Amino acid sequence: MAKITGRRLSAIEVGGINFQFAARETRNAYKQRGEIPPSRGKILKTLETLSGRWKVLWVDDHPENNRHEMEALSAIGFSFQLARSNAEAVECLRTTFFHLVISDIGRENGEDGAALPEQVRDLAVNIPFVFYVGQRHSKTTKEGFPVVVDPHELYATIQKQIGIRGP
Repeated sequence: MAKITGRRLSAIEVGGINFQFAARETRNAYKQRGEIPPSRGKILKTLETLSGRWKVLWVDDHPENNRHEMEALSAIGFSFQLARSNAEAVECLRTTFFHLVISDIGRENGEDGAALPEQVRDLAVNIPFVFYVGQRHSKTTKEGFPVVVDPHELYATIQKQIGIRGP
């Protein structure tokens, strides 16, 4: 539930917690204490984490092949946005916060999914990547991102990458 005062958002309820916003007063309070106010991105990340959903961008030219994995992860609190190319993924990351990116590497059109982290670097987005592939030639990409081949390994790697505790 959101409350809008004038043209500004003044309150929002997320996960049963009501946040009241008073931007000018908050900035002044931080200045008086000699502290730097949290960035908009940090605030959004906190709000989205409190909502109980882990947001994942899944990049694959054939997302239907990952249907079962997505269904299983959705059941435990993950939500997904799909992209079929690196360009589409970069655009998604430019406009939306995600906790994680899962991507394939080889695509039918010849695009290299492993090049996506380099393309995202210009956005100054610090986000973990996991590469989920049919056949693995290495346990990591050149940049050190994990490459996994089965659903159990995928879940274990996601837990490590975004710090989820659980079974």
